Amino acid sequence: MKHIISFYFALFSFASSFSQEFELNDSTSFFPPKAYERIDWFGKVEIDSMTLAYHSLYLAKFEEPILYRTETKDEIFRFTWLRSFDKPMIFKLVIKESNQATLEIKEGNQMQLATVTDLRKLRPNEIQKYNKYCKGELDYIQVENILKKVKITKPNYDFQYQSEKMKFSQISLNEFRELFKKSNFSSLRSMECNLYGSDGAHWILEHLNSSFNYEFVYRWSPENNDFKDLCLYLISFGSLSKKEIY
Repeated sequence: MKHIISFYFALFSFASSFSQEFELNDSTSFFPPKAYERIDWFGKVEIDSMTLAYHSLYLAKFEEPILYRTETKDEIFRFTWLRSFDKPMIFKLVIKESNQATLEIKEGNQMQLATVTDLRKLRPNEIQKYNKYCKGELDYIQVENILKKVKITKPNYDFQYQSEKMKFSQISLNEFRELFKKSNFSSLRSMECNLYGSDGAHWILEHLNSSFNYEFVYRWSPENNDFKDLCLYLISFGSLSKKEIY
């Protein structure tokens, strides 16, 4: 249990370190928060705000629009690929009403960040409880509210990305649509119970059509299946480095 919670906070600190100004709320969330509901180890339903913040921060730093609140006549597919040991990437396919399509690919910095926990927001008795938790003397549920108050320091980090844009041929578009149909994308659950692991990658594919219907699927290092094949098709395009697939 302690190992799982430690990784959970490491994920949040990693995400928080991008920017001192970023704060997760209704206007900065790139995904419907309700979709990130999960049942924790104690049977309590809660929104996984740490994973949601992690995903939203990357998209914000890539200067992407919030698709689920976007009104457009275009059809848009956006695949966000966040790998543990390689550069984060985004593949965005935009299909016009004329059926002309373009694919934009963005590649950002690989993350190498160190963070520490700042206890200055805690009262003396809360610090005592926090120290007991670190020693394994208290369970997570006994210090849950304290952990939420802990501030993570934010090291200086200049996130940069490069991008390329290309025309998507009619043949490629037809092949992609066939893969999309085969994946039964609209029938897939947005989330699975296994939200992440220690080593691997976040695979997030969003779809917005011209009727403003939005859907997305998130998987952690998916197994070989039709959803993965759909994402791999987008990965196969472009000249930016991206060959480490996991």
